[in-house]
Amino acid sequence: MLDLTCIAPTAASGLGLPPPRNAEGGALAQVVADLKGCDRLAIVVLDALGMATWRAARERMPTFKRMADRHLIQLRSVRPPVTPVCFATIATGARPETHGVRERTDAFKAETIFEVARKHGRTSGVAGGAGCSATMVLGRWSDVTRRVGSDGEERDGLILTASLRILAEDRPDLFFTQFVALDSASHRYGPFSSQAVAAAETLDARFGLLLSAACGKGYGVLALADHGQHPVLQADGKTKGWHDDTTEESMIIPLVWVAPGERTVAR
Repeated sequence: MLDLTCIAPTAASGLGLPPPRNAEGGALAQVVADLKGCDRLAIVVLDALGMATWRAARERMPTFKRMADRHLIQLRSVRPPVTPVCFATIATGARPETHGVRERTDAFKAETIFEVARKHGRTSGVAGGAGCSATMVLGRWSDVTRRVGSDGEERDGLILTASLRILAEDRPDLFFTQFVALDSASHRYGPFSSQAVAAAETLDARFGLLLSAACGKGYGVLALADHGQHPVLQADGKTKGWHDDTTEESMIIPLVWVAPGERTVAR
């Protein structure tokens, strides 16, 4: 099965750029064909929306469902399927043993797509929560980084606002953002809980607003998860969520996309 090493080569090819020099995956031909002639690209990570979680919440996620009904590829995450490692692979196309990132503050041993973009005169931007992987792992490479605070339920709302601001004011050629509330709800209550499904519904609404804004400004959009989660029964009888490489629920993730001009999916 294809894995996260495909994302950086695909994004680079979609923008007419060479892949990062350490990339080990290949560009996804179907996605590249749809993005042909794309001047700007947004990559949106819906943290912890694995295929299993998506199936449980799909009727509550109309925007993502419309995209998946049109374009969907299942990918495998990387080992270990934790967010900093996954983000480093998304940005480099390299596997963890090559890029060397295990923690959010680790140095990269591989070239990122952000560096490739800059070498070719293209700009990049990242929006995300302060202390989250989008800003800590990738924000160091981007031309514009907007960090928002708050650890509460409104963090994703602030991330949406920051993302919309970058798209409107900075208009980078390559944009990256991460929504995190679903991951938090899934860890706390389990990925198939009513609370996680409700978080997925709110996530979809925010993603829909971002998608509309991005499409309206001529962006192609890739949306995917970094990893999934699986339920773990606790000693007190409560269920929480976790992710490691022992289950398909944690490892198999969706990739959906929309080419510039396909605005109907955002309605």
